[in-house]
Amino acid sequence: MPALFATARFVRRRCLALALVLGMAGLAGCSATRPVYNQPLPAKAAAETAEGGYRLSNVPASGRNSNELLVVASFSGGGARAATLAYAVLDAMRQVPIDLGDGRGPRSLFDELDVISAVSGGSWPAAYLAQHGDAMFPAFEQQVLRRDLQGDFVHELLAPAQWGWLFSPTYGRGDLFAEFMDREVFHGATYADVLARGQRPWVTLNATDMSLGARFEFKQEQFDLMCSDLGSVKLATAVAASSAVPIALSPITLRNYAGHCPQPPQLDLYGLFGERRRAQYYQQATSYQDGKARPYIHLLDGGLADNLAIRAMLEATMAAGGLRAVMAQAGILGVRWLVCIVVNAEGHAGLEADQSELVPSVLRVTQAVADIPLGRHSNDSLELLREAVARWPQEAAGPNADPNAPPPLKTYLIEVSLEALEAASGESVGSSPLAGLSNSLSLRTLPTALSLPPAAVDQVLEAGHTLFRQSPELQRLLKDIGSEARR
Repeated sequence: MPALFATARFVRRRCLALALVLGMAGLAGCSATRPVYNQPLPAKAAAETAEGGYRLSNVPASGRNSNELLVVASFSGGGARAATLAYAVLDAMRQVPIDLGDGRGPRSLFDELDVISAVSGGSWPAAYLAQHGDAMFPAFEQQVLRRDLQGDFVHELLAPAQWGWLFSPTYGRGDLFAEFMDREVFHGATYADVLARGQRPWVTLNATDMSLGARFEFKQEQFDLMCSDLGSVKLATAVAASSAVPIALSPITLRNYAGHCPQPPQLDLYGLFGERRRAQYYQQATSYQDGKARPYIHLLDGGLADNLAIRAMLEATMAAGGLRAVMAQAGILGVRWLVCIVVNAEGHAGLEADQSELVPSVLRVTQAVADIPLGRHSNDSLELLREAVARWPQEAAGPNADPNAPPPLKTYLIEVSLEALEAASGESVGSSPLAGLSNSLSLRTLPTALSLPPAAVDQVLEAGHTLFRQSPELQRLLKDIGSEARR
């Protein structure tokens, strides 16, 4: 009997200890409430939604940036691998001198960068550039790429002070990541701060609407549909939403204030879309204007909808009715050279699983399930962009242009892809600058994580510089600009 009573007391003490721990965790969970990431449009702005806010038309060319050379870039997903490759290309652009003969003097190709569309890991340098401009060099490399960002975040995730996310139904790992990135990288910067800089490039970060499976863009036109002010949103929030890989991070949730504005924005989708496509986009857009049915919008990693961040550019052009129309809407006139730069850091799981008869792990299967459709969708997007770039000179000339006259616009597509390293892997080291890179490290098989080992950062930076400099389309652009300037 004494032994039984002793056992009972032991059980009671353990139960009380467990209850105390759960109670404290519950209190922590109550304190971890979902932050309000976005605010409604002010009354005055709500009546003038077609004019204010972070729109391309409100970030005109200035200083060393001109409309004659229009440079548009897209940064793919791929975690730190993608962030590093995109940063390498931006840095390489700074080392490409150009002179358009327009009286503004010599400058770099980076100075002419006008628009960036980015997703997931590519959103990190894009947002940092929007905040800091060319002051991002070398700060971004030192503060983000050379840091064990993943180790720091995991340490914070597991810290007892942050255990509230384990028990809160309105605050998750994605919210903790948004706070972490805001504190450690972006330091409270909002889209209002970016607009106040008034300098290009105009940056669009892309997430995925969890309910629609459609792309969600962090630009004022998208927030108009929800009667919300993008200026109130922190850059870190947009980055976290664009990077919210399912399972690893929880969705980022925005509030929908539709109904607050006296006049919702008009939807004009009568461009080059087919009837079915137009109806689909109209249905998606109008769903945001029903604040009662959708009071909250949950956002996941933008790579689920478009891992190359290309579709945003293509569909904006199509919705407007062609290249001439979309440039006129943005107030971009007199373009002579249009350059599209696609930075593709998509990975590859490798063939290690095929060397074993063992059942592949859940992690490897999950990665394959994600990579297979993303890869095929990306190939389709690239092909559509190639067709559009070839078609745009005729679109820019207009329907009444002389078919025998040279088009007033020249277009270029510069593709910077880690896949090119694999294509060069069979070449000797001396025959191609890419061969040595691909032999030293298989960059596409680097894990999609928040940070890379220092040696891998060096390799990706070198690969980005080399791939960009060796691009035949870049050489053609520089040759054409030089020829025009000498006339």
